[in-house]
Amino acid sequence: MGLKKSSFFLNFNKTEHLFAFLLVMILVAVSAIYFVNAYNAHPAGNFSTYADDTYIHLRFAHNLASGHGIVWNIGDPPVEGSTSLVWMLMLAGIESLGFQPVWWLIYICAVCAALAIIQSYLLLQTLSPDTLLENLTAVSLLALSPRLMLWALTGLEVAFYAFVIAACAFLYILYRKGRVRSWLAGIAFAVASFIRPESMGLFAITLMFDGLIEYFKGNRNYRSVIWMLVSFLLVFLPIFLWKWSYFGYPFPNTYYNKTGGGWIQIQTGFEYILTNFIEILVPAGLLGVLFLFGIIKNQFSVEKIYLLVLFLSFWFIVAINGGDYMLKGRFITPSLPILYVMGGIGLSWLTSKFDRRYRIPLLTLVLVIGFAAWNPSESIAQSTINKPLPNARQGKTKAMISTPEFVAMGRALKEISEPGESIALVPIGAVAFYSEMIVYDMVGLVDPVIAHEPFDLKYIEDSWRPGHDKGNGQHILGLEPTYILLVDRLTDEPLPGVDSWALQYKSIAELWVLDEFHETYEFFPIKIRNGWYINLYRRIEAAP
Repeated sequence: MGLKKSSFFLNFNKTEHLFAFLLVMILVAVSAIYFVNAYNAHPAGNFSTYADDTYIHLRFAHNLASGHGIVWNIGDPPVEGSTSLVWMLMLAGIESLGFQPVWWLIYICAVCAALAIIQSYLLLQTLSPDTLLENLTAVSLLALSPRLMLWALTGLEVAFYAFVIAACAFLYILYRKGRVRSWLAGIAFAVASFIRPESMGLFAITLMFDGLIEYFKGNRNYRSVIWMLVSFLLVFLPIFLWKWSYFGYPFPNTYYNKTGGGWIQIQTGFEYILTNFIEILVPAGLLGVLFLFGIIKNQFSVEKIYLLVLFLSFWFIVAINGGDYMLKGRFITPSLPILYVMGGIGLSWLTSKFDRRYRIPLLTLVLVIGFAAWNPSESIAQSTINKPLPNARQGKTKAMISTPEFVAMGRALKEISEPGESIALVPIGAVAFYSEMIVYDMVGLVDPVIAHEPFDLKYIEDSWRPGHDKGNGQHILGLEPTYILLVDRLTDEPLPGVDSWALQYKSIAELWVLDEFHETYEFFPIKIRNGWYINLYRRIEAAP
């Protein structure tokens, strides 16, 4: 028996058939760019596209795969300094199989981005099966999003989380439509909670939403709601209790490090939301407005309302957690599949208000405006293969700031350090991964002592940088690191002392005024490849 074509496809005319084919080709071509960029990137090269935080995951994964447990420094107690447990465990599993995740991670991120795009399409087809052209247009805009492309190159769990959240919404909507059991959605949210802990809040919202729907329907049958909760707990509780026992506290160390700022945290969190809302308003936000018109104009459904509730809850949780110090919406990007699904539904409502002959010109215009609105300043296809470091006194390229400098520092420290030597600094990721030294974190992402201390108001009232506002200079000094890095950038001449950038970190500001620091440490700049200097301070008793 042959497959029966769906009615909407049979009703297409030749032009619509051709446009559907072109949309699919655009979608395939854009999706392929993620893999082209992954191939052209050089994760272990001078200009790695990975974020510094990515190397934190990689170091934890390496120590676990090597049999030392989930520890930052070998021999230290376990610490959950990697917010995404699932992401870190996946990297450790790859290394256990004999592969180096530093090379494979960028391809995994590309796959996750593709899965997020596919999942968005499936979700749209489930909610609006008779609007294929509009669905493909919305998904193509998602694929073209520079936010998704950017974070797919950083090696963080952003694209993976985007896929999983879309999958959670998909399973819940399938359950509401009677196609799957509710316990599948519960399991999906339990897994998501160990990718990002914010998913616990999203599941609580989902559970309340489902209970209210049953209440207002009048039949008061809560069996499916209960099964969703039970399935969640059966997966979540054993892992949660094991984590609590293993690490000594219920939530990731990064949670304690980044929260507790009171009203300042909430206020700046909403400012973070506002900034990102404005930046993604066109085209996704405008399509989302159409979605709101659509559900008001006699197209109301429980599933569409759930998408809106899930999306708003996602942003609200990010806001009350204080947002993020990174630019380009790291914590907001995983919600883009949900936003573009709503946008696709809104686009379908818009095209339904016009004569059929205007449908394709309208969708084409949306695609053109959408792509132009992102205003890409450079080609969306990138390459960092064999990109050399500049020489000192020739100026740094814009791309060199941050992670490439930390990679260079880590490699240089690997060459000069002896076994057992240690270093205290702020940007711990790439330096720790490449140097393989004992590394002490001056802002507390992997240090429970600093992470669990209360915030000092003077470090957060003028500047809120989640994960970088805590510190304890006396604690760092008590660890007796061999080296301390105060100025965390490469300079073309030795630069003793501190500057305004270094003094924004509490540990550094406190260290610099301690007599004990100046009595026990000496300025020790080292010259590395291409003439750059790392401005270290070395413990005097460690000098040969």
